[in-house]
Amino acid sequence: MIYGTSFSHPYICDHFRLSVQEAFLALIDLKLDLVRLSCYWSEIEKAPGNYDFSQIETLLQMAEKAGQKIVITIGLKAVRWPEFYIPSWTSYDEVIINPNRLWLFLEQAISLANRYSCVKYLQIENEPLDKSGPNKLIVPLKLLEQEIETARRFSQLPIILTVWGNKSLQDNRLSELAKLADIIGLDFYCQIPDGRGGYWGPADSAKEIGKAILSINKPVWLTELQTNPWKDSPGLTPEKIMATNLDFAKKLPVKAILFWGFEYRYSQNTLKPQLLSDYQPDFF
Repeated sequence: MIYGTSFSHPYICDHFRLSVQEAFLALIDLKLDLVRLSCYWSEIEKAPGNYDFSQIETLLQMAEKAGQKIVITIGLKAVRWPEFYIPSWTSYDEVIINPNRLWLFLEQAISLANRYSCVKYLQIENEPLDKSGPNKLIVPLKLLEQEIETARRFSQLPIILTVWGNKSLQDNRLSELAKLADIIGLDFYCQIPDGRGGYWGPADSAKEIGKAILSINKPVWLTELQTNPWKDSPGLTPEKIMATNLDFAKKLPVKAILFWGFEYRYSQNTLKPQLLSDYQPDFF
């Protein structure tokens, strides 16, 4: 089993006001198999044609030095809210109508990834076929197909496509993505407040999801497995979440688990960070 986590440098910096490099060094010290990073288009191309990869490149340089293997995501969407990271000088509608600027961004981002041996996988978009963000938008399948073509033209790396796992058996999304990807990623959150004092999770049973995984004949990862409380979850501790989610995850025929919530864990105490390593006895 491959174990890892995701790291959102804007979330560490903008939400928690913490040092990105210090947080990433703490993550590297965990010696997990994989770390997922994102290229945030709105951060990188603030003006048309002016690309600034300095933030993500700093993290890649740190990973390269430490021998930390990386998954890197590129596209309109990236990990964490507001999901879509489109530069202010364009818009979702403009990109859908004329995606030429998106193709150029993809080429630049892939060129960056190709320069670092620590980058082992490309993830194109994040949950592209799932409605998300403030306006509940998707990445249209035709556009996604063109992104995959671009990625395969410029890179030999395996391509990952992800889907919101809680409703992964709906709308035939798994089979659609499996036609395009080398690896499918499922994102699972088993304790989301339901507004009535309880919690909801995946719509289908582990047995049903397991059958669907085996039917697509592609390696499947859990690219996000909840390890921290959702907003407004009083009394729900990380320990309880970890126990419930791991019990669910171990029933699935998956090749990798990327735990979701490193930034939250790290932020709990900036002097003595409560890191994922605190819970490693429960992981394995």
